Formats: sequence, structure tokens, C-alpha cells
Amino acid sequence: MAWYLATVALIYGSVEILIGRLREKEQVYKFSDMSDWLLPAMILLASLSGIAVHIFRYMESSLSAHISYFIHMVIVTPLLVIEIPFGKLAHVLYRPFAIYFLAVRQKAEQHSKTVEGNAA
Repeated sequence: MAWYLATVALIYGSVEILIGRLREKEQVYKFSDMSDWLLPAMILLASLSGIAVHIFRYMESSLSAHISYFIHMVIVTPLLVIEIPFGKLAHVLYRPFAIYFLAVRQKAEQHSKTVEGNAA
């Protein structure tokens, strides 16, 4: 049951984002480029193709399930291999590391200044 809720949430969320980008009413959606459209569109396509695989499998339609699985893999592979690690979503992963290393560097600089101040 949780998988169905996750699928509905992914489809609803990605459709909302795409509609928001089409309407451009909110400030966050006013200046969109292609990379801003790519992630929600790929998530929507992956969700729809994944649910199609599930439906065809339970209908025991083997050929349709295999074809929809192939389409699903064609969509999901670039999403996981290219878009997430190298797209804008990577910022979610890399930014906390950058903030952490900046804080470590600042503390090291402060420590070296206090050591130099005490030595003089």
C-alpha cells in the first residue's frame, strides 16, 4: 500500500511543479531553464512507466509488461546516472559538505591566530 501512496505523491508533486512552471505565477517559477523542467518531467515519466509495469504484471500481460519495463529502464537509467548526480539536485548533496568544510577552515584559521597570538 505504501508504494501506491509514494507513486501518487511522486505523480502529484511532479505535475504540480510542471503546472507551476507553465503558469509562472510564483517567483520561484518565473525564470526556468531546461534543467529546471528536466527533473520533474523525468520523475513523472518514471512514475507513470513504473506503475504501468506494475499494472501489466498483475494483468498477466507479459509482452506489455516487458515493453513497459524496457521503457521504464530507458527513463530511470539517465535519471539516476546523469540527472541526479550531475544536475541541480546534486546541490542538495554537495552544499552541506561545502558548508561543513568552510566551518572547519574558519575554525582552523581562528585556532592558528590564537596560537600565533599566544606565541608572540
